[in-house]
Amino acid sequence: MSKRNRFYTLGIAVVTMFAVAGDIGAQTTTRKATASHASAAGIKKPAQKAIQPPAGPTLKETLAFIRDTLTDHGYSRSANKSFGFSMFFITKLDMSTSEGCDVELTERTTSTTNWTTGKTDVESSPPVIFTVPLAHLDPTSALAANDVPIASGWTANGAHVTVRTFNNQRIIRQVKDGVTTFSSEYEIGLSDLEQATRLAKAVAHAVDLCGGKPSAF
Repeated sequence: MSKRNRFYTLGIAVVTMFAVAGDIGAQTTTRKATASHASAAGIKKPAQKAIQPPAGPTLKETLAFIRDTLTDHGYSRSANKSFGFSMFFITKLDMSTSEGCDVELTERTTSTTNWTTGKTDVESSPPVIFTVPLAHLDPTSALAANDVPIASGWTANGAHVTVRTFNNQRIIRQVKDGVTTFSSEYEIGLSDLEQATRLAKAVAHAVDLCGGKPSAF
């Protein structure tokens, strides 16, 4: 390109730049004028509403209630007489830890021939650790019910709370004997229906606080 042509091209670019700058300035002036007219007319921008957490106890208070309830009432009992004698199985449930909305529960099952004393005559099963993400649970799924026998020859004495994940996602982690599996449902064993009903209410509230949503179906 010749020197003359380069200067010619440069001149066009400069003119174009000033034209664009003038257009931007005009748009800015127009926006300011519009805002000024809106202010003069008493038109206000809609206020941004902060998202309010559900009313009631805080998450910390709710988790403390769940932990204390499981410490005192977190167990279930079942019996089987098909061995030629009565063998009782007692499952104790504790909240191991809670990191915000992720709750870790530990189940320990022991076998005994004496329901009253709970004396362990057989080696206890290895503990099973569950990690339950409250933010991914369906708050409407937390329901209490009495236990029922798991099979013929069995009896049950206790209650439970069933929780399910949002849209049945398999994200509740279970670790047993070093093997990790995932499920969409977890059953919390309790001593009686009254305690199960209270716990179900607390769990649903904790799920709400953590942002859990009802499943689509």
